[in-house]
Amino acid sequence: MRALVAAGVLLGAAAWALHTARADDAKPAASAPGDLPEDPARPLVQGKCLLCHTGDYITQQRLTEGQWQRTVDKMRKFGTPASDEEAKAIVAYLARYWTADLPPPSSPRAALPPRLRHAQVRRSCLLASALLGAVAFASSAAPSRKPPKRSAELVEQGKATYAIYCVACHGERGAGDGSAATRLNPRPRNFSTEKFRQGASVGQIFETLGKGVPGTAMVKFTNLSENERWALAWYVLDLKVGK
Repeated sequence: MRALVAAGVLLGAAAWALHTARADDAKPAASAPGDLPEDPARPLVQGKCLLCHTGDYITQQRLTEGQWQRTVDKMRKFGTPASDEEAKAIVAYLARYWTADLPPPSSPRAALPPRLRHAQVRRSCLLASALLGAVAFASSAAPSRKPPKRSAELVEQGKATYAIYCVACHGERGAGDGSAATRLNPRPRNFSTEKFRQGASVGQIFETLGKGVPGTAMVKFTNLSENERWALAWYVLDLKVGK
């Protein structure tokens, strides 16, 4: 019941925001900071580049195609597992959206619509507070989803995802010996011999994949769907027990 109330608050706040918006005051940007445009190469960039970098870092760059090429070459030299064809697709994607002839990234103040007055800013802050409160309320009330049952198909899906996002740091068998491991501090965890800091049940591994591990190179993989994270969690658990 509380979750339904919170959902109602969210819908009402969203409708209010749409009603009071002044869309004609601002020219829409090609891409918001940190937002990677939809593109066939987007999953490749997420899997290879977001291992170490944030989306904000990528979208703040303004480089020529040659500079992007040198950047990707350096990534591969440092251990990013990308084939020649994958590297070519990554460079083409980056050069397509963040070229040297784009205007410099705007500061948050510069990005405000020209006629956005104090009252609108205050109203936006109040709306943000209401939305955050409703989200927190709904999250505390909603029951956590039960893990899907382990299956061969689910583990195989997790294995494929692991090969894209995890093998560069943790290695093929989860021993913490990936191609980038020696350059990371702290080094990636050995799944079979080291303690999982945030818990080693399949549910706790799933949560870790969604939150990351502060103070390490382990980022949060919210670009993956819940089903993908569950599959990956089951595969990591298999590696931990030596399957």
